[in-house]
Amino acid sequence: MSPLAYTDFIVPEGNYYCGRDGHEIDTIIVHTTVGTRDASIARFSNPANEVSAHWLVDFEGPLWRGVEEQFTAFHAGDWTENQRSIGIENVDNGFYDEPRPDALYATARELVAEIRARHPGITRLLAHRDVHATRCPDALDVARIYATSPTPTPVSTRIAGPSQATLAQLRSFLVSAEPSAPPGIAEAIWAASLELGIRAEVILAQQIKETGHYKYPHCGETVFNGCPDFNNFCGIKTADSSAIAKFPTMLEGCVGQAAHLRAYSAPDHMGPHCAKPFDPRHFDPHKNNAPNVEDLGGKWNSSADYGTSMLPTIAAILASPGGNTMAFDPRNNPQDLDFLDRRIREIVMAEDIAAFGIWTTLGRALGLKAVVAHPRAEAVRRELALDLMGERRPDIHMKGVPPRGHPASKEDAG
Repeated sequence: MSPLAYTDFIVPEGNYYCGRDGHEIDTIIVHTTVGTRDASIARFSNPANEVSAHWLVDFEGPLWRGVEEQFTAFHAGDWTENQRSIGIENVDNGFYDEPRPDALYATARELVAEIRARHPGITRLLAHRDVHATRCPDALDVARIYATSPTPTPVSTRIAGPSQATLAQLRSFLVSAEPSAPPGIAEAIWAASLELGIRAEVILAQQIKETGHYKYPHCGETVFNGCPDFNNFCGIKTADSSAIAKFPTMLEGCVGQAAHLRAYSAPDHMGPHCAKPFDPRHFDPHKNNAPNVEDLGGKWNSSADYGTSMLPTIAAILASPGGNTMAFDPRNNPQDLDFLDRRIREIVMAEDIAAFGIWTTLGRALGLKAVVAHPRAEAVRRELALDLMGERRPDIHMKGVPPRGHPASKEDAG
């Protein structure tokens, strides 16, 4: 079959980046235009928009090229994703929630096949919504485009188990990529990970997806949309499913999330926090039907690609600086020791039984002695012991841009 014919349109240099900074192309991302071909080309051709795509498939099938594939187009809403991907816009003439003609799908499928032949390292075939908080490409049948070019079976990403990311990497990623993240969230995630045996990078990636990058875009719209003061980072509902659950503290919200992930991913409970007082929707026995992140689609969430959409974020976390440093090691990071000492003292003073067990887990891992020295510690420990034996339970419920200085910038292509 002959290569697809196409027509070039001009994209000004400010709307793309000449190069990929050494990144290999391993991803294709499809979009819908929410407009006509001419409107889309005008948008990509306007230097004020700082937006572009490599390819544009017209509504009736003709193909247009904007940015050459060796360059970085600004289409994904995420700089790292832009640098590793090729973006394909599909014209919808403004009817983004309606079916598309066969001719569009035929061209898009053939284009994907040609791109993969040029770049054999491509293993990720995605929709825009997989890497960014958007509905795009709406009603476009992504599976139909990729049907004749199946994605190689990826290595599954386990949910339960030791974290591959370090605390330093969590912190580094949040500083560079998530400016709206609440202070202390990295430490809270790390504590929940240690206590429940759920990978920290999975907890963080899910939080980013569920909270819209900690911006809570639908806060307060319905009882099923959380807000920042809920400390609910993954959409866990109340026991009767009537609303989104509220957690008293950020730490307990992270523990509840980790407990709920464990109920999906592992057959066994792990510690006293793997139970309903910490996760109002906890399953006993565990469902144990989603051991991998990829398995969460259609289970945790009705969207089939729910889990796979988190994989790019997990990869970015694991690629963040700090991977060779030991997390919570007072010899290398004395600030961690000081932080834990201060936090445990605060918990003891507040007689916060629920949080006490979680944070002392970290303290024991370090040989931290702060709790022992506090006059209130022994009484709190006795109360905790009663709690763990089931004699009392505290009621804790319902209370894509280039780095600064980089010669390029990006915007979300839609």
